[in-house]
Amino acid sequence: KQTRANADEALSKQVTQLKSEIDQNIKAQLSEEKQTRANADEALSKQVTQLKSEVDQNIKAQLSEEKQTRANADEALSKQVTQLKSEVDKNIKAQLSEEKQTRANADEALSKQVTQLKSEVDKNIKAQLSEEKQTRANADEALSRQVTQIKSEV
Repeated sequence: KQTRANADEALSKQVTQLKSEIDQNIKAQLSEEKQTRANADEALSKQVTQLKSEVDQNIKAQLSEEKQTRANADEALSKQVTQLKSEVDKNIKAQLSEEKQTRANADEALSKQVTQLKSEVDKNIKAQLSEEKQTRANADEALSRQVTQIKSEV
């Protein structure tokens, strides 16, 4: 844990790391970092988490997540990025990635979400879905958009 403050800035930070291992074949890990910062111009909060599990170097699972909020005199922003991965024998893989974001300022509001799903077996059979959604509004216009891409290979 770390806390620091002076006339211009205040900062708090906490880092946690947990590991468990049996015979170098079974491993589990959790890492987490949390941070807050404030100064005369901006306030920021951030959290990064990573979970990993592994058995015999052949079966792996991972979850990574980053969350952030930021506000200043001109803008407010919230953002979250999540990634999930699973793997068996390097031949069977699954992955999900997602990013979400909202932003607002005096002129505009924006919401955005990007999702990607991937699955693979033996590097020959693949499936993928990508999707992006976005809304935006300002004094002159409002816009909604969605793009979806689907792909399969055998």
